[in-house]
Amino acid sequence: PHAGVSPAEYYHQMALLAGQRSPYADIIPSAATAGAGAIHMEYLHAMDS
Repeated sequence: PHAGVSPAEYYHQMALLAGQRSPYADIIPSAATAGAGAIHMEYLHAMDS
């Protein structure tokens, strides 16, 4: 996992990217999940460029 990202958040994002429903979805607030997802996507785009 990236620095500053908890294992739960990391696996949650991996599950989202895999198109599967994450078991953490009911635990992590949607706003926090959306924010983490946006940051993660920014990171992926930065890696691609």
